[in-house]
Order: sequence, then C-alpha cells, then structure tokens
Amino acid sequence: MKRMFFNKKRYAKENSELDITSLLDVLVILLVFLLKSYNASDLKLDLVKNLTLPDSEQRKLGSQNIVVQIDKNQSVFVDNQLIGSFSQGSTQTKLMEILKNDEEQKPTKKVINLVFDQDTPYSIIQQVMNSSSQVGYSQFKFIVKGNY
Repeated sequence: MKRMFFNKKRYAKENSELDITSLLDVLVILLVFLLKSYNASDLKLDLVKNLTLPDSEQRKLGSQNIVVQIDKNQSVFVDNQLIGSFSQGSTQTKLMEILKNDEEQKPTKKVINLVFDQDTPYSIIQQVMNSSSQVGYSQFKFIVKGNY
C-alpha cells in the first residue's frame, strides 16, 4: 500500500505569477475619473441661455437653495423656470410671490443664490435683492465663475 503512494510521479511545483499591470491601469483610470468628477459643494446649477458669469477670486462655494438667474435680456428665471422680464412691470411682484411661497415651504433656509449676467445693470440687482429681503431672505450668495 505504501508503494502506491511512493510510486506516483511527483510533478514539480511551478511558480505562478500574477500580472497586475492591467489591473493597475484600470485603477488609475478610475482614480482620475473620480477625482475629476469630485465636487466639494452640494450646489448643482444649470445655467440658462444668454448668461455670462462674472469672474471672481473667491473660493467659498454656495449651497443648494433657491436660485434666481437674470440673463442678458433681463429675463428672470427661478430654479430654471422663466417668470418674466424686468421690462415688464409685474415681474418683480411675481418674483416676490414665488420667493414667499418657497420661504414658507422651507422656513429655516434664509439664503438665496443669485446669478446675474456680467452686464446686468446695478438697478436690477438692487431690485432683486430688495424683493428677496422683503420676503424674508436675509443672506445672498452671488454665483460667479471662478478662475482657479
């Protein structure tokens, strides 16, 4: 019986190596993709057409609140929905109504994100800020294009 075990041909153990070069390539690509798509802010903003953002050196990011955008044609958008133009008289009233409804739904958030075209006259910026403050928004975040 012992002879049967000893008579078996013994095969030499081969050293097996694992090639991980392709695995490392995939991991590097994933790492680059994840770093490129990383965003430190919770703010996600879809800009309307005809809107050119002014430049800024500030690096502090906005937060996810209601967004009011004014484009080159002085059209007013609230959360990407057109509500009118400042050339019409009722747009400021509509803006105040929408902001008041949003403020009643989210009473703890008193911050509003404002996005203006770089050529927007100061009088319109002042009207939007005045309307917002009358409704109850006490903090303004101006969204601009960063150069970093």
